[in-house]
Amino acid sequence: MLLGFLLDAGRWQLWTVLALMVLTGAAILLCAERSLPPHAVDPTGNGHKKAPP
Repeated sequence: MLLGFLLDAGRWQLWTVLALMVLTGAAILLCAERSLPPHAVDPTGNGHKKAPP
């Protein structure tokens, strides 16, 4: 319903709200990553190690 209202209001309002939602979601994911255990963030268990050549 909100997106329908935004479509009626104008294109820039719709894209502004969608961009803000995406940026907010990314910020939430980055903050949540810090509080998650390592196996939840990287199920392979490699962490940030480089793969052997």
